[in-house]
Amino acid sequence: MSSIPQILRMARAGNPVRAMQMFENAGLDLERGDARALTLKGRLLKDQAKQLSGAARRDAFVQAANAYQAAHQQAPSTYPLINAATLALLAGDEGHSQVLANQVLELLRQDPDEGETPYWREATRAEALLLLRREQAAQDALGDAIAKLPDAHEDLAATIGQFERILDLRGGETAWLERFRPPCSLHFSGLIGLDPRASGLGEGIAQALDAQQPGYVFGALAAGADIMIAEAALERGARLHVHLPRPVADFRALSVERFGADWAGRFDDLIHEAEEVDVLAPSPGREQTGFPLEIEMSTLAAMGWCLRKAGTLHSKAHALSIGAKGEAVRPHLRQWQRAGQLFILLETRRKTDAALPQSNLEDTVPASRVGGLLAFEGADCDADQAALEAGLSRVEAGSRSVYAGQAGACIEAISALQQTMPEVRSGLLIDAFDCLNLSKAVIERVQRLSQSVDGGGCFTDRASALIAHVVAPDISLEELGELRSLEGPVPLWSVSA
Repeated sequence: MSSIPQILRMARAGNPVRAMQMFENAGLDLERGDARALTLKGRLLKDQAKQLSGAARRDAFVQAANAYQAAHQQAPSTYPLINAATLALLAGDEGHSQVLANQVLELLRQDPDEGETPYWREATRAEALLLLRREQAAQDALGDAIAKLPDAHEDLAATIGQFERILDLRGGETAWLERFRPPCSLHFSGLIGLDPRASGLGEGIAQALDAQQPGYVFGALAAGADIMIAEAALERGARLHVHLPRPVADFRALSVERFGADWAGRFDDLIHEAEEVDVLAPSPGREQTGFPLEIEMSTLAAMGWCLRKAGTLHSKAHALSIGAKGEAVRPHLRQWQRAGQLFILLETRRKTDAALPQSNLEDTVPASRVGGLLAFEGADCDADQAALEAGLSRVEAGSRSVYAGQAGACIEAISALQQTMPEVRSGLLIDAFDCLNLSKAVIERVQRLSQSVDGGGCFTDRASALIAHVVAPDISLEELGELRSLEGPVPLWSVSA
């Protein structure tokens, strides 16, 4: 059964067809007595059902429910049984769904410790009650689950997603779920050369955070707006995720300590309190772009993490920035607005005597230099046509399967290919480089990404995946592992558009 984790990873990467092929090739579809294999089969059939419609969708849900029920028969547990109950409802058999839901409640009555965690025990009870149309009891049980593990936000998000599917199918009211939903995620940014004592600035930050109540905040920690927002967020119990364009010491020297010892000390305290400190990985295409574009790349990646966290939690993503009165909005914020995300802008005055580093000036960040490269493995003229129709240009690099252009155009081409040619493998690289003068190292890197995994799909590195999420928030991302290279291990992700 060593192949089960790999198959599950492929399913989570958004490629259920390939995952089912791997499942069948491993002979797991013939297993009748192994609960793990049967549970995985139920998961794969459920994923396939979501992509179907009509009678085919209903039949796939029936098969998925049967697989989960068979897993329960081999190793009695509420996990496969509650999945079978909900899938029976999705297949249109509410009567059978309620029979199974009652069995779930009986298992919980017989074994008060049943379930992986105290949260999941009560959440499973809540789901069974919801299937039985005992909605108020379901709300009470969900409240009990949250009380037992109030910070289990990822688990809570999965529960709310399941409840939404049940209520939507029955035409039920979903508004009550909002009071249980995990907190929002927030990206912060803004002026480095501001006056921290400017009238109303501290109050404006406090009001914005109190209104949104973020549970997770993402951004850099430059002197000024970044540090002020991060401190206020931590005071309100948010979890801080720091994303820097360069290693901590380098960033501290360039963007913090030159503005005074007070900022440097506050920076150090925040780094100590941060739940995560992420540094933008070096790239051969970024060597000549300079610090401004490194900041823009890192900022876009932080925004991608913010969006991904909100998506994982079935909550919302917001952005809070502090800008100078009368100055243009930064490129990354314009991208955030184009994606339809909530954006809060507080305006203040610049501190005129500040030695403002060039890296902070909006007009020094040419967003057009952040572009995309797309490479195909084993593609034919149809893939070539999809890339050209999306507005990409063929790169003269000894291969007609490498294309350059805007990141959004790359996502458009990937989407078209995954719908019409799911067997095609592609590599995606989004970075700061000159599309008219691409280095051999950059081209080889995107080609390696296209060759990294057997089977169809689009594969990329972490920064590219996160920036792609800002460009196209509806895409699906999954972390697959690492790709070995001469520059060291590269985090490998999949993109499903």
